[in-house]
Amino acid sequence: MRYIFLYCIGIEACIFEFINFITAEANNWCHRDYRKTVTPEDVLAAMASLGFGDYIKPLIVFLNKHRAHQDLERGSMNQQFIIRRDANNGGFDHHQQPQGAHM
Repeated sequence: MRYIFLYCIGIEACIFEFINFITAEANNWCHRDYRKTVTPEDVLAAMASLGFGDYIKPLIVFLNKHRAHQDLERGSMNQQFIIRRDANNGGFDHHQQPQGAHM
């Protein structure tokens, strides 16, 4: 039982370091645009720039579904936010899209 506890502490430390690593880079992306608030797009750009690009597509799908679910809970389906990669600077942009429109 003691080894399981120590193993879990090791995993927790790795997760903590990973989150700090990604967050620090996302904060850099935010500062480049002279902003103080880190957005999900900053986190996606940070992950891509740090070599975690394989996780971007699933995270974009999750983020879009999460935002759609939030809109449903608020009773506002007038606009949907779509995340897509910005080809100009390697970052990610969110775009408002009217309901029913497809990108």
